[in-house]
Amino acid sequence: KEIGDGMAQIYVTEFSEQELKDLVVFYKSPLGQKLLASEPRAIQASMAYMNQWAQGFAEVINGQFRAEMRKRGKEI
Repeated sequence: KEIGDGMAQIYVTEFSEQELKDLVVFYKSPLGQKLLASEPRAIQASMAYMNQWAQGFAEVINGQFRAEMRKRGKEI
């Protein structure tokens, strides 16, 4: 109950009463239900993609950094 009350206070500061009612209607709709079911997977896939991209980018930057340091006579 305490967590629910705290979360309710947070949402009240961000949304009007009508907006909260509209959100309830949306989340009860077929699209809202699909969003609730699919969003965790979409977020997880997005995070995996971003991590993969960041790793590739880091490898490129590290390679360029090492090449530049070799040009300057510094082996890493």
